[in-house]
Amino acid sequence: MSFAVSPSPSMRRGPAYLQFGVEGSALIGAVAIVLSATSTEPALTFAALGVLIVGAKLLWRPGEPPILFAAFFIQWLQASLAVFRASFYGVDLATLYAGEFGAGDGIITATWLSLFGLLILAGGIRLALRGVGPAAFTELISEIRQCSLKKAFSSYCIAQLVVFGIEAVTWVNPGLAQALIALGNFKWIIFFALAVIVFVQRRGYWLLAFACIFEVVRGFLSFFADYKDVFLVLAIAFLTVRPKLNLRTAVVTSLIIGAVLVLSAAWSAVKGDYREFLNGGSGRQEILVTPAEQLERFSDLMLNKGLTHLSDGFDRLMRRIEYTFFFGRIVERVPSVVPHDDGAIWGGAVMHVLTPRLLFPDKPTLAADVQDTERYAGLRLTEQGGWQTEIPMGYMAESYIDFGSLGMFVPILLLGLLYGFQYRYAITRTRYMIFVFGAAPVLMMSAAKFELGAAKILGGSLTSFAVFVVAFHVCAPYLHRILQQSSRRRIAEPRGA
Repeated sequence: MSFAVSPSPSMRRGPAYLQFGVEGSALIGAVAIVLSATSTEPALTFAALGVLIVGAKLLWRPGEPPILFAAFFIQWLQASLAVFRASFYGVDLATLYAGEFGAGDGIITATWLSLFGLLILAGGIRLALRGVGPAAFTELISEIRQCSLKKAFSSYCIAQLVVFGIEAVTWVNPGLAQALIALGNFKWIIFFALAVIVFVQRRGYWLLAFACIFEVVRGFLSFFADYKDVFLVLAIAFLTVRPKLNLRTAVVTSLIIGAVLVLSAAWSAVKGDYREFLNGGSGRQEILVTPAEQLERFSDLMLNKGLTHLSDGFDRLMRRIEYTFFFGRIVERVPSVVPHDDGAIWGGAVMHVLTPRLLFPDKPTLAADVQDTERYAGLRLTEQGGWQTEIPMGYMAESYIDFGSLGMFVPILLLGLLYGFQYRYAITRTRYMIFVFGAAPVLMMSAAKFELGAAKILGGSLTSFAVFVVAFHVCAPYLHRILQQSSRRRIAEPRGA
């Protein structure tokens, strides 16, 4: 299958996936060998690096938003970061977690299973994309050059108003929450359009900076500090219009990643105090203060604690990113203490999706993630916050509980195929390329979350895809016309572009 119904020549040129070359492959191999030889877990380190390299080869498609690889990379970090942290401290992986509720050697098995699972997931995505050629990069850049920067920024401001309206409706009618949240996430299409227009036309950087600051501040004013998405979309937008892996690309991408790490480390150091201030010490996921009070308290904590205790924040951040601990506990207890569920978790997730609350208003709500985590991991995790605490096991641990260490890879493969077919459908809609490429990060948000359970992955992913299909046919034509400038005001190609 070709990339489009009537593919242009540029759509058939060059490789569809990342190529390292002989010299690049040799350098990568040498680095992997050195890191593995100096690690306290040499086999796991080499395997983790190998999985990362294979994931890049399978999923990175130059000329497109590298969302597939970005999602894979985030999951890879969650599955393998503990291996590198153990080497940093000079201990083996089991010893690193010896004090964590008595964690044992199950963490080793869980890490191996997670790495193999990521390979299966990436393989499923790549299999679904079989026959899809390289992106029409020149057509994308040409479309971006014809867009109005002012109209893009105005559209972004309007999108924010729409999001505020969606949040108000969600508060009144929780039954529509999943669909409305998915619709609200499509504001990132407008942000993506604004970012790529700025990067290609090389002007309006202050407008993009304003949008980034607004998203960061707005994110920190939420209970869970949803500030990271803006950096992810920003990095993807830059890599979309600068697909060549050169020094400039590496520097800009590193600066974006560095900003995320510093903010995340500072946030990790203050989030306990900040959330206690928001909920008045109730332990619940609620905000009982005004936005002005939030901003004042948050600024004070970040300046006087977060940014001055970055080392402690980085350690907390690393522990938060790592997500194999619960899986390790589950490996130790299932099936020796708790039997396998023989498909009950994934079966329940499928039934949950097939019975939408709009048609089945009496459908029971999903049990709190922490309840299942406590049951299978044998831990006491809830305190005064009760069952509102969000501590999921992750879909790989659930797959293991359902089907064991071999059968678990079947639902993971099917999940990869689902992601792949959704992405395939999106990128072969080449009529409105900015809209499609901007929607790709939204469609693949679930694919970046190692910690999500089966029910939330399927529900979120399928809902986002359904919203995309409707939005593509209803909204994309209007957005395209809004962004396009008059034929008398085309943007000339910058020198050296």
